Amino acid sequence: MAEAAAATSAPTASLAPMVRLGTLPLRLLSLERGAALVYSEELVDAKVAQSTRSVDARLGTTDWRGPGGQIVFRTCEAERSRLVVQLGTADPEGALAAARQLFDPADPNRDGIVQLDVNMGCPTLRWCPKECSSAGGSGAALFADRERAERVVAALRAFLPAGVLLSCKIRLCVEGPEATLERCRGLIAAGAGALAIHARCATDRPNDAARWAELAPVIAGLAGQARLTVNGDALDAASAEELCRASGCASVLVARGALLSPSPFVPPGGRAPPTPRCDAACCVCPRCEAEVVAREGLCASTRRLCRRYAQLAMASENNPLNTGFVLLWLLHARLRERAAERPPPAGDPHGLAAAAAALRDATSLEDVVDAVGMGEEWRAAARGAPAIASHRYRADYFDDLAQRTDWAAALPRAAIAARRALARGGASCTNADIRTALLGAPAAGARRKKPEQDRCAELRERAAALGVFARVFVVEQRPPGERVLGYYAAAWRCRAVLGGKPHEGRFKKSVRHAQQDAAMVALEALQPSVAAVVPLAPSVTQDKVPEPTEAPSSKETRVEAEEEPPAKPVRRLMALVPRSVKVARVK
Repeated sequence: MAEAAAATSAPTASLAPMVRLGTLPLRLLSLERGAALVYSEELVDAKVAQSTRSVDARLGTTDWRGPGGQIVFRTCEAERSRLVVQLGTADPEGALAAARQLFDPADPNRDGIVQLDVNMGCPTLRWCPKECSSAGGSGAALFADRERAERVVAALRAFLPAGVLLSCKIRLCVEGPEATLERCRGLIAAGAGALAIHARCATDRPNDAARWAELAPVIAGLAGQARLTVNGDALDAASAEELCRASGCASVLVARGALLSPSPFVPPGGRAPPTPRCDAACCVCPRCEAEVVAREGLCASTRRLCRRYAQLAMASENNPLNTGFVLLWLLHARLRERAAERPPPAGDPHGLAAAAAALRDATSLEDVVDAVGMGEEWRAAARGAPAIASHRYRADYFDDLAQRTDWAAALPRAAIAARRALARGGASCTNADIRTALLGAPAAGARRKKPEQDRCAELRERAAALGVFARVFVVEQRPPGERVLGYYAAAWRCRAVLGGKPHEGRFKKSVRHAQQDAAMVALEALQPSVAAVVPLAPSVTQDKVPEPTEAPSSKETRVEAEEEPPAKPVRRLMALVPRSVKVARVK
């Protein structure tokens, strides 16, 4: 197939859409580092529809400004013909209103936007920082509503010029690859010419392993019908290339990898596109970046990357809050990777921690660029007023990253690579196992007297034996302020899908307990006989269950009680009784 054949060559890597991060400076930085295309952050259709387009001749930018003067979107000539705009919308009317502001049918190439992408992948749970997308009916909620999603695609395709590609960024369906294929074919029939498929479901958390194995049948089933792109755990050039091989796709989107690794858009041994800055002190082209890493290490490369980003932010007069936010992400991503090294390196030779501390106290663009050593360059040239922010930024966001749910819980690159290697060998490995093996964290459940039986693994094994699809995922989360468990505590509820049929679990005090509960419901429904579902312990496994006999005399009962305490057979028999049946213990 065309996609699979292309995947054997060097993959094409592009910058993925990232909220608050994918502004103009990071897009320009990614192009210099070898990205084939760059996605904007998600633009909400209502904001774009209310904006006014203008050209800033002094900066050489084209701006879409809101009613208050804030920059909704900014582009420049440097990203012409390599820019993809992602639109967040929930209905055809809002999508068309935004598209009319972005495109001129009489001049399709006016601003160099080559592709319009509809966001159908933002997750839906409360831990997701972009829950507002699905709450408003966009993101994953739009993809779940097949009829409405196809109407949005059809309306946009009818309006957009023929030279502008229409795409949809989606996630895998929880019901399995067949359901994903069915939804994708509907979008293609409605007018989508490209699909970007994230290898996670809408219910997956950012630190859950990307489902690379589920991409291959989807890519094979859609080959030749649309331009396909994949993403998920492509944290560096090597993993991006491995993802393309595993999925059979020739194109990949890089998100966190743009902040974590050197040269994330160029495969090992691949040739990078030439850039005009190879003689500059802050050049970040793949060749110069590889030389800095080999000579001085990753921290020196990160420092150089921050300085070049600050230059681009100054040149485009980017908003200081956004500039500081992106720089802090760059620094904290590198510091987190550095802390995961064994043994952890001592000291701060390249000043990354000091720069991060200075950035947290910065209030102006001059303070922001001065924190990364570019203050003299700022003061040497006359500058205009920075752009007004279009997002809200919390001053305490980086105070405790361990409490942030979007990226802070994600494993380091080395841990994710190890988890992927174990998965290739057929081993079942959780994030807790990885942290225990590689990061020195205490083993989960180390003090437990008895290991708990993994119902999720058992469900997967039974489903594989029957040749059906099985999955367990979170469907609802309640905050600690609610009493769904009978007391004030956070609670989770999961759903198990077995062969396309859902099985609802109950609210539990942890995600693991909720997953086990939903898996147990599916196991009980798998076969009528509970004894066939719950494997007996070796001590109680018999060829035939003895039939009940006449009640023994009281004397015989006392003798049996002395030989074997009654608690043990009661516990064994409980394994044979469905949890829905209440058993009265005889005293």
